[in-house]
Order: sequence, then structure tokens, then C-alpha cells
Amino acid sequence: MRNLLRPFLLTALLMSGTAAAEAASEFADGDSAAGEINLDFERSGFGNSGLPIWSELGAFETLAVSRIPAARAGDADALLALYLLASGEPITLGDYYDLRNEIDSWIAELPLSGSLQPATDAHRLFVSMHSRYLGTDLVSNDMPAMYREEQSQLSKVFSHGEFNCISSAMLYMVAARKLDLPVDGVVLPSHAFVQLRLPGRTVEVETTSFTGFDVPHDEAFYSADYSDWFSARSLAPPTYEDYLDRDIVSPYELGIFNMINQHTAEAVMPYRDRMRLAELRGYYRPRDESAQKSRLAYYYQEYVHLRERKDYPTALRMYRQLGNYLEELSEWRFEDEEIPVLLTAVQAQMADTLVKTGDEEAGLALARHLLQTREFPDTARTVESHLFSVVSRYAVDRAEQADYPGARLAFNALEFQCLKNRVCNSGLAQVYSAWAMHYVEDRDWERSADVYREYLLLDSSSNLSQHFSTNLERVYLNWAAHEEWNGEWETAMALLNQCTQLLTTASECESALAELDAKRDQGFL
Repeated sequence: MRNLLRPFLLTALLMSGTAAAEAASEFADGDSAAGEINLDFERSGFGNSGLPIWSELGAFETLAVSRIPAARAGDADALLALYLLASGEPITLGDYYDLRNEIDSWIAELPLSGSLQPATDAHRLFVSMHSRYLGTDLVSNDMPAMYREEQSQLSKVFSHGEFNCISSAMLYMVAARKLDLPVDGVVLPSHAFVQLRLPGRTVEVETTSFTGFDVPHDEAFYSADYSDWFSARSLAPPTYEDYLDRDIVSPYELGIFNMINQHTAEAVMPYRDRMRLAELRGYYRPRDESAQKSRLAYYYQEYVHLRERKDYPTALRMYRQLGNYLEELSEWRFEDEEIPVLLTAVQAQMADTLVKTGDEEAGLALARHLLQTREFPDTARTVESHLFSVVSRYAVDRAEQADYPGARLAFNALEFQCLKNRVCNSGLAQVYSAWAMHYVEDRDWERSADVYREYLLLDSSSNLSQHFSTNLERVYLNWAAHEEWNGEWETAMALLNQCTQLLTTASECESALAELDAKRDQGFL
């Protein structure tokens, strides 16, 4: 029997893996900050808490978190733990207990009335705080020497004696709660102070000034005469309208608020500590969109770092810890349009990790769900491509195991989107090419032609479709040659006719058909 096997083009088989890798790289490399900060630290203890967060919690952090309900209720020791937690620095249990005992000893030394004269006690506490911790007294200049605009950590008030409006306010609030004084935090765009609620009146306390106890915050306070007071503290002078629009928050809420402040700037605090505070803030402020956005940004960056090191097992641990949180967040409706895109990006990373760590079905299901339920504006095209790379990787893996129907099913109901996406179209082409070539190798021309035709019904105009058209023509040529060799020249001619009718350009089929016509006319058939 003559060997008339025509060569087949394999280019389409080589494209999907490359395109998918490029898409994943483009997606991951979109976060330029990943190369500017130090993410190289041990993560073996991460995911160790009962909270849906990734950061590791040490003994002190675990205690502070366990006392959050008490902090909400205004318990002084729980607030101290919360404020130290918000400082973001490594703190031991011993550090916490030492500071708690120090504050107790300080207050025990004060000549207090024992709730008989709360205003007097609150003032004595204020004066003593300045002389003991803030380095100011009655003879000092009203601008404290140890004031630092950026020093928003309570921990550094104790260790360095440096403070700003919010760190000094937190110290005063802890001490005031030790005396059962009702206090709140007052937050303006560039400033914070304390509000003390006393019987019949409210006392406002500017903790950065030795003369700041019971200073009326009226229009005169915010007039030009007081602008030097703010500028001396490197604060943008607020207006009286800012004051009228002030946020009055509980001592607990002030602690959560301080988890994102001057001390958490990238240039000041290590990435690891910033991430822990961003996670905790997001957990305790579940409806705060900016908190969720910041939290998701850290998870996005964690994947980028772990992917670069091919540490997918660690990434999988992270997603096991965060899975419920991400799923719950998917049900929310956000005003910030960037959050759904960022959330989908993080979930795409999760799907990618699942596929790469052996849970292919779960990864595929998640990727398909996201592709079918999320919108992908122009700003999210790399996210869409990453999801399609997950689908394509799964499908190509199935095709390599000769499960061609299973591979094809991965694209089911996604074909329209798929054909418009370079990554997905390449993956789809790779599956169909492998499937058709499987039958070509077995000389099963009919089934290989069916596979090529099926692909061309989906895609008849792309560059890839040209390869399929060429290969389908080769199938018909080999099939017709086979039939001719077996003496079925009429069947061979019918196949070649079908080839010319199906394909826009089929010059080789036309030539072969003409050759058969000539042989028939000459009586050779």
C-alpha cells in the first residue's frame, strides 16, 4: 500500500502553553511594588490563628485579639493591648504585662478623689501624663520638645518618649478608663484629640499641649489666631467646618483606626507588620471598603512573591485559611469599582494555585465560575487571561492524558469569550490539535476530520483556524488516497469534493480531484 500520508502542521500545538505563561507573567508582574520591598521571611507559622487571616499571631497578638470584646466594652487593659497591637511592633507578653503594671503603679500614686470629683481627677491625670511620659510641665513651652508629627505608635511613647496627637490620646484614654472616666476619640482630617464626657458637660482634651485640657473648640479656636498652634505641630490647620463634621469614635474604634496611620507607611514599617495590621483592620472593619481593598492587595502581592519562588504549597495554605473570607466578600456590592477587580484577581490566583497543587477540579470550577459571573472591563483583561490560563492548563493536562472529551468540557459554555481571548483560544486549539492528531496517528481519518471540522465551526477566521483548515485538507487528501488504494475511487472523489466545498481554499484537494477525474477519463479507474 502506498504511503501517501501528508505532513500536518503542529504550530497550534505549541502556542497555548506559551500564551498562558505570558498571561500569568503579565498578570503577576503588574504589581511593581513586589520588587521594591522585602518579602523574604519565614512563613511556616502563618495561618496559625483562629481568624481568617494569613499573618502569624504571636503570644501577645493572640492575647490582644482575644481581648477585643473587652476593648469594645471599654476595658482599660484590653484597650492597652489593642493600642500596642496597633503599634505594629514585635511585643512580647512580658512587655505588655510590664506596661500594664507600670500604668497601674503610676495611677496608684496620684492623689485622686475616687470618682467624687471626676473633672479634677481627669485634669490631674492629664498633668501627670505630661510630666511623666510626654516630657512637659507647667514651666515648659506649650510646644512639647518630644512631639513628633509622625509618631503615632503608643509603644514608642513608652520606649522613646515621643508622641503625636493620636499616640498621646491613646495613652490618656487608657489611663482615663482605669478611672472609669467615659472618653471618646475625636478625629479630624489632620488631627485627633480626646472627648471626656462628664455630668452636665463635655470636656475636650488636646493631649499634645500641656495647656490643652478643657480647651473650647469653638470658632475662635479654629480662627487665624490659632493657626500657629497647628502649624507648629506640622498639621494642616483644620477649619471650624472640619470640627463640625468631626468623627467621634469609641476608644476601641480609635485603636482599629490607628492600624493605618503614619507609622504604617511603607518607608517606616516592615511589610510583614504592615500586612498583619491591614488584615486585622480589615477583619474588624468588615464593611470598610478601603480596609478590604488594602487587605486584598496584600494577598495579591503574597501570591506574586510565592509564584516567583514556585512555592505553591505555601500559597495553598494561605488560600485554605482565606477561602471563606474570599467567598463571603464575593457576595458584597462595592461602591469602589476597583475592589471587585482586585477580588477577582486574588481568586484567579487561588484557582491557579489549586490547579498547580493537585486540586485541578476545584481550580477549574473556581476559574469557570469567575469567568461566567464576573465582568472584565479593559482594566481587568490580564485577570481574565489569568483565569483562561487556568482553564487552558487544566484542559491541556487532560488532553495529555488522552481524556479529550474531558479536556473539551473545560471550555463548555465559555466558547464565545474564549475565542476573543488569545490565551484561551490557544488552549482550545491545543486541545483540538492533540485530539485530531490522536486519530491521525491511528489513520482514523473520519474521526480526525470530525474534530478539525468541529473546531472550525467555532473559529473560522483567526490565524489558528488557518492551521486547522490546512490540516483538515491533509486529512481529506490522506483519506481519499486510502480509499483510492482500496479501489473505492468514487468514495475518494466524493471526499475530495467535500473538501473543496467545506474549505475556502483547498487547492491541493482540487488538484487531487482533477487528477482522479483525468484517471477516470483515461480509463484507469
